[in-house]
Amino acid sequence: MKKLMFIATIALCAAVAFAEETNAPQAEATKAPTTTQTPADKGKKRRATAEEIKARRAARIEAEGGLVTAPAQGRVVRILNKTDKVTIPELEEMTAEITQLLGFVVEVVDSDKATNQRTGCLITLAEQNGAPTILVAPEDPWAAVNVKNLMKDNPTPEVLKTRIRKELWRAFAFAMGAANSQMQPCLMRPVFSLKDLDAEKVAILSPEPLMGISQTAERLNFATSRRVTYKTAVVEGWAPAPTNDVQRAICEKVKAEQSESPSNPLKIRPGDKPAK
Repeated sequence: MKKLMFIATIALCAAVAFAEETNAPQAEATKAPTTTQTPADKGKKRRATAEEIKARRAARIEAEGGLVTAPAQGRVVRILNKTDKVTIPELEEMTAEITQLLGFVVEVVDSDKATNQRTGCLITLAEQNGAPTILVAPEDPWAAVNVKNLMKDNPTPEVLKTRIRKELWRAFAFAMGAANSQMQPCLMRPVFSLKDLDAEKVAILSPEPLMGISQTAERLNFATSRRVTYKTAVVEGWAPAPTNDVQRAICEKVKAEQSESPSNPLKIRPGDKPAK
């Protein structure tokens, strides 16, 4: 939980820092440094740039066989789409942030038959006259977003999709026990009208409601998505069959290393076949 709070805080701070950086005058970005190097500085190691760090990480991932997703165990967040104002791929793109920030497994479906006992939180998008914009039952938990109310002023398709994205986050947060927040910027600040909703410049939550969601998810045994390198998956014992020379070499190397340690043998699931 502390780890989640830390990650969310860092993400928010990074976003603010990025915004400040992109708004800085171009002259400041290209201005030469005014300080001179002292004899004491010569012995210090130069800090790697963000681009260098990113390149090193990419090289390490490639050397370790690329990234694979660990099998998720537990309940999932399910988005049930009953409106034609947004497509399944668009909803998958909108809800990808839930996985990125919280690690939850999110499934977007368009049929009631797809929902089952693995559902940890159900968010339904529908169109109904006279219904509230968000209807919540936190004891189950589930929530419904009435897209009809988001169309009252005939918004453009782009504005409507932004409203849907925001209300999806708000409905999910309310259903998962995160109430209104006074932190800024945050979607969980009080919203009484479409004007209030549009005025929120961000379409994401602050660390405060994210922590509340995490606490509820822990009690409900939510599944979490984890991406690791193929080498890590081999060592942990759940790796799929190798699909290229790099992955095959990793399997052989780990197998050789673990042959000297019988208590921790290499495990590749029986019957696994390389993906074509």
